[in-house]
Amino acid sequence: MVLADDKGLDVIAIGAIVNRPLTSMIWLKKSGVKGIADLRGKTIATAGIPYQDAYLKTILARANLSPESVKTVNVGFGLLPAILSGQADAMLGGFRNVEGVDLQARGKDPVVTPVDQLGVPTYDELVLAANRTQLEEDPEPYRLFLAALARGTAAAVKSPAATVDALVAANNDLDPKLTRAEVDATLPLLSPDGQMNAPGWADFIAWMSENELISSQPAPSQVLSNAYLPGKIPE
Repeated sequence: MVLADDKGLDVIAIGAIVNRPLTSMIWLKKSGVKGIADLRGKTIATAGIPYQDAYLKTILARANLSPESVKTVNVGFGLLPAILSGQADAMLGGFRNVEGVDLQARGKDPVVTPVDQLGVPTYDELVLAANRTQLEEDPEPYRLFLAALARGTAAAVKSPAATVDALVAANNDLDPKLTRAEVDATLPLLSPDGQMNAPGWADFIAWMSENELISSQPAPSQVLSNAYLPGKIPE
């Protein structure tokens, strides 16, 4: 959202689906890596997302390592194959509730650490983005959607098995057992009310500015609004 704002796009975040980081540093216990300091000279697979280079720089700095002390390989969406094949010793960019769960289901004993536990400021990993102009012109559909999402979230938390059944019915390619494991890992992470933490966004925006990811430092109110969530008084 902040990068979009920096590019001049007419968008704003109106609710959090997951209000904490999912992106994690992941390695397997058999790799011999016991902490960030052990990544010196190792190969780290990344998804090739530019801001994650800043994640890695921040993470390594806590162990007095520089980005040059590790080798990175951009594998796009191939994070799991990179780890499983031994192409990489660790990955940065996998989600704790997806790749982390998948590796655990395979019996690979992954070590999964969300980036906010490694020095990156916390943030809302998954948010809903709206066109600001359309939102201001006709906010009611957005309010209705957010209210429906809140009801759906509550129903999913109440009935995980039904949630899995619905997902598998919608996509025959899903493995029911793995899907259940991913659902069980995801449900506790869902934001029950969609609320976004403006001070937290301010800290993250400052971090982005320090890492030269953005050309200006917007106020949180410029990139997010909680005003359309259920129970909020219309502005």
